[in-house]
Amino acid sequence: ALLQDLVGAPNINESLAALGLTDSALTPEDITITAQDMELLLQFMGSGKLIDRQSSEVMASLMQLETFDNGLDAGVPPEA
Repeated sequence: ALLQDLVGAPNINESLAALGLTDSALTPEDITITAQDMELLLQFMGSGKLIDRQSSEVMASLMQLETFDNGLDAGVPPEA
């Protein structure tokens, strides 16, 4: 929600589409993302191609700190 407030949902959706995430969108009411699009997003992050290597490492570190469990196991496996 912070990113949406900063740059707006249309800009985020445009960036997602530019990455090839074709079935995902951000609206004021909801976030829709498919498993396939999430896989692609994580591949970009893991390879340092989402923004840059340093930013990708920060994102991965933040994901490893995640403790919120919304029905899925929280966090990232150590080998990720």
